[in-house]
Amino acid sequence: MRNRFQNFIKLYEASANSDAGGEYILPDNLPDVKRILHVMTNVRKNGTYSEPSSLSCDGEVSFGVIYAGDDSDLHYVMYTSPFTAKAPYRETENASAVISRLLTPETSARLSNPRKLSLRCRINAVFAVYGTEDREPYIDGIEDESIEYDNVGECSDTVTLITERSIPVSEDLHVSQSDPEPEKITALYVMPRLASAAAGAGTLNVRFDAEVIVLYGDADKKARMFSDLIHVSHQISDENVTPDSVCECEISVYDVKYDLTADSNGEMRVTELDFVYDIEAVCLTKTEGGYVADMYSTEKESEAVYKDITVTRALPVFSANYTVSGEAPGSLRGGAVFATAECENARITNDGACFCEGEIGVYAVTGRDGEYESVSFSFPFRVPVTAENVTGADSSEVVCAVSLPSVRAAGDKLHADLELYMNVFSKKEKTKKAVSTLKVTETPAYRSKSPLILYRPDKNETRWQTAKKFRVPVSHLNDENPADAKILVIPN
Repeated sequence: MRNRFQNFIKLYEASANSDAGGEYILPDNLPDVKRILHVMTNVRKNGTYSEPSSLSCDGEVSFGVIYAGDDSDLHYVMYTSPFTAKAPYRETENASAVISRLLTPETSARLSNPRKLSLRCRINAVFAVYGTEDREPYIDGIEDESIEYDNVGECSDTVTLITERSIPVSEDLHVSQSDPEPEKITALYVMPRLASAAAGAGTLNVRFDAEVIVLYGDADKKARMFSDLIHVSHQISDENVTPDSVCECEISVYDVKYDLTADSNGEMRVTELDFVYDIEAVCLTKTEGGYVADMYSTEKESEAVYKDITVTRALPVFSANYTVSGEAPGSLRGGAVFATAECENARITNDGACFCEGEIGVYAVTGRDGEYESVSFSFPFRVPVTAENVTGADSSEVVCAVSLPSVRAAGDKLHADLELYMNVFSKKEKTKKAVSTLKVTETPAYRSKSPLILYRPDKNETRWQTAKKFRVPVSHLNDENPADAKILVIPN
């Protein structure tokens, strides 16, 4: 659990749907389709755009189809389709960045004839519009009308959109000596998990894990599967990022290529994997320093009146991993040669105790004696959320991911075991002291209406640091201000 700001000022969210897919013909070098077993859908996002009347994102959907051929073997074929999702734009002050998140797509497949597939996909996109915090209410009453604030915006937080595209990754994956030696790779799928973004001085360090599923055939023409977890990190340079910045990011993986090659013993146990990915991140940089008010006045500040301002933010309050198990009616034909799972409809509930609950969808391909079939089932999960500062279901949000499942059959039931990874965000309110009124009294020395600068330093900022910032002697600064002054008059 990290005790720091996460989501900064989210002005509003908007959602949109986009349909992709079409009718596709098998390449001539592949056998006829006997049965479609599974469709793996990967969505690549080209970009997110803010237009005068709409929010939009576009990209490409890749359909990876695993099917049983009329040659009693498993085969894999991939097709692509473009998409564009649009949502209405709402006019909002201080909007400065938009990021889109693509939810798990709804995919369907139908076999029109042994060589023609109909693939459809509905992509659900959520647009989040971020902005800067308006600090002007912090100085909402000035008793002297001759004081004009020219630079109040200096206190505003800044929101920066950071993107980097086509970042290459190369990894070698090894099949264990305890497993049969691969003869060919039937399919390979890269599943990125949740990404994290850590800010530094002018840098953004992005990290994520990706689970790789490899479906292959051995010398006996039997289908096998192995998986591996790879760790990816990348550093982006951006002058707007500071160690105090807080960022969130989205990852898109695409252009996956692979080849089977020999290991040091001459056995074909090494899969050379190459892919590229895009990063789309939003970073908030908080401005903790005081404001500068450039003005002409005949009077000099003598007292500042403060009041409490409540600011609502979103905090990451809980992270946990759980091993979850579930069952559903059904049976398997032979052993599972391929299996994957998704977390669906995760939500926070609070009925005396706090829980995260939702559904796990499991998909598997089973085979025996050259006959293959696909099965799918779902089961509910409910795990405790033990963080004391989760404020409740109405003001909390959860993001979940799952590992590859272990699928088995017992009697008339299907069973699955897997790891659930969970991050919970909760809205928190924080009270700040804010300048409400500056009381000023007449000072003859300022009747010349020379420029006057008022400055509220950070709570840990020394007089020497302030004097250095404005290039004035410390003695002059002390002459103009009492020792306990919270707002300083900067002498000319």
